[in-house]
Amino acid sequence: MNPNCEKMLYRKRDVIATLVQRAEHNGYKVIVLTGDSPKIGRREADIKNKIVVLAIKNVEGLWSTKFDQGGGSNIQFQANATHDPSFCWEVVHAVDGRIMIFLDGGIRRGTDVFKALALSAQAVLVGRPIVFGLIAKGEDGVKQVLEMLKEELGLAMSLASCFSLKDIPRSHDNFILRWCEEDGEK
Repeated sequence: MNPNCEKMLYRKRDVIATLVQRAEHNGYKVIVLTGDSPKIGRREADIKNKIVVLAIKNVEGLWSTKFDQGGGSNIQFQANATHDPSFCWEVVHAVDGRIMIFLDGGIRRGTDVFKALALSAQAVLVGRPIVFGLIAKGEDGVKQVLEMLKEELGLAMSLASCFSLKDIPRSHDNFILRWCEEDGEK
């Protein structure tokens, strides 16, 4: 049995509570709540190809699993209908250091790593750049991507007068969090 369970952070909190209880009842040891797509950009290829979201089996009976395609992809409609658009870094406030925060997705540069750490993430997960490096140059490409991220993070830290990872200001009320909140209001 897989000891890990990953769930989206849905806007209907009773749905996520039910799914977490099911996971606990079935013996899952790790539960990952993810809020990675409260909004999805215009997905031209999905619209062109009329991609349809399949019914979500584990939420049947908790809410409607049918989403109108609206003349194109229904992925955007499904995300808007189910995911919590308010979810951002306020989770950092809520957990107050009791659990680890990882940022998965969107890491392309060392400055992205720096921002995530400054927002109180304990780690970042780097998938797509690693895959691109692997495709382009195999193992050497992966090493180059990791070295680039390390060098860029080091440069960002130097420019911010941070000489170690511990020097990066990790605060629930830091300038990056305030900038994200202000940007979200526009």
